[in-house]
Amino acid sequence: MSDRFKVLIPTDFSDCARNALAHALYLTKRYDGEIHLLHAVELPTIAVTDMPPDMFDIEEERALERMEDLLEEHAVHQARTSRVHTAVRPGKPTEPAAEVILDYAEDAEIDMIVMGTHGRRGARRLLLGSVAEQVIRGAECPVFAVRETEKAWPLPSVDTILVPVDFSAGTDDVINEAIDLAGHYDAAIRLLHVVDIDTYPHYGIAVDPVIELAEKTAQAARKELEKIADRITVGHLAVFVSVERGHAASTISEYAVDCDVDLIVLGSHGRSGLDRLLLGSVAEKTLRMAHCPVVVVR
Repeated sequence: MSDRFKVLIPTDFSDCARNALAHALYLTKRYDGEIHLLHAVELPTIAVTDMPPDMFDIEEERALERMEDLLEEHAVHQARTSRVHTAVRPGKPTEPAAEVILDYAEDAEIDMIVMGTHGRRGARRLLLGSVAEQVIRGAECPVFAVRETEKAWPLPSVDTILVPVDFSAGTDDVINEAIDLAGHYDAAIRLLHVVDIDTYPHYGIAVDPVIELAEKTAQAARKELEKIADRITVGHLAVFVSVERGHAASTISEYAVDCDVDLIVLGSHGRSGLDRLLLGSVAEKTLRMAHCPVVVVR
């Protein structure tokens, strides 16, 4: 069994998926990792009269040829090393693409999934119920989500990683993933806590006490962030700490733009918990609004 870092790139050959492949190839180079390129063929549940009996075989051959073209385009010659794997799997309404991707990730013991936020059907933003959202909420490993607007190649360097911190149970996992990525990218880390204005009720409370409570919360958050920063800087990574007030997702997205952030790493669920079948509202909104790729950690 290989102990290399395994990256799965689902592709439907859309521009967004091509951008995701470029990011994944750069990432696997940093990790000296293993590439798994996967395409799910959509097959009808009921046979069509003029549908060839070997339809999957035909589509599989086409998909493998297109995968080869993609890899050659990025100078990944499958020449053929054990570090590059291509696979085509059948998909149908009873087993949609997301399930095919998740099953493959589990079977191949994938360490990270890198995929576009939307595919050939198109969508202005990541929509609830899309393949990407279903994969993000179901994956056991981190998912690196790439927007269609991302530059495909050559990739911009990842110099700054933003880590929104809400001090929930999964915070350590998010921090550790960010540290790992920052080490491979040689990037600085920005820790951000947002004092969400929605958490402070205004009914029956004077303005001054609310402001005072928010200030105390911000001060306490900064102290906790500084403790985390002290732990991270032991590894000689540059770490910056910020506390902002506002709506969590929009504040995270605006901060990312203002600070020229190249990558956001955040948890799939926050302090509210939620069932594993749901994606936390802050994570979902950030995925929709962020100008850069987002890594979602369960």
